Amino acid sequence: MRTSPFNHLATARVARHNIAVQYKHAARFKRAAQSKRKRHKPLILILLSTHTRLQKKKTGKATTSRD
Repeated sequence: MRTSPFNHLATARVARHNIAVQYKHAARFKRAAQSKRKRHKPLILILLSTHTRLQKKKTGKATTSRD
């Protein structure tokens, strides 16, 4: 049985959704990382930091301001 030619669309949507969910949780990870517990950075944090750095380069300032 052949796989559907639309499979790649579904996987792309799922991947996009997963990334969105990870971004949603990234703030909590960030807070935890700032706490006294030194734990390994989750991969999404690394991605997030690079993402904001790219945006900073583009616009001159990061989109998410945290004071």
